[in-house]
Amino acid sequence: MSDSIQNKTRTTIANFSIHPGASIVGFFFINFAVTWVSLLLKLPLQSWHFWLSSGLSIIFSIWLGWRLFTNLKALAAVALTVASLVITIGSFVVSLNVSQKFYDLSYDGQAYHGEAIIELNEGWNPIYERAPGYGGGTHSIWLNAYPKASWLNSVSIYKVTGNIESGKTI
Repeated sequence: MSDSIQNKTRTTIANFSIHPGASIVGFFFINFAVTWVSLLLKLPLQSWHFWLSSGLSIIFSIWLGWRLFTNLKALAAVALTVASLVITIGSFVVSLNVSQKFYDLSYDGQAYHGEAIIELNEGWNPIYERAPGYGGGTHSIWLNAYPKASWLNSVSIYKVTGNIESGKTI
């Protein structure tokens, strides 16, 4: 096998390995951006955020496949992109199903992370409002001070599944 064929094969394998992970990270970034813009516009968080983010993520994933597999023939590039999308969506669905089967018994998960997701689900807008203090407000200082990206991704998934544990998918 010539060096150029070996290099092309290595590059294709490496890119195929990168594609699902980059697609998943892309989904969470897009989902965060969509929910954050909605909060900026004072729109309530709804399940459509998840579905819009999913659609935009598929478009991103197709674009990424087009960029990663440019050195291949069109049919091979499409096949690898579709296979990678199937792996990405399958991984997400498996993770979603597994996360719903296990209860988070950690202090952080039960205290302020869970509280933040519940508050966001009930309409709290952390851009314009201080944390309302669910359960006596003992953790509101953490809700107001900590970054919100993981919580926004979690509440978006929670809105679709109706199961707060599904937010652990991220």
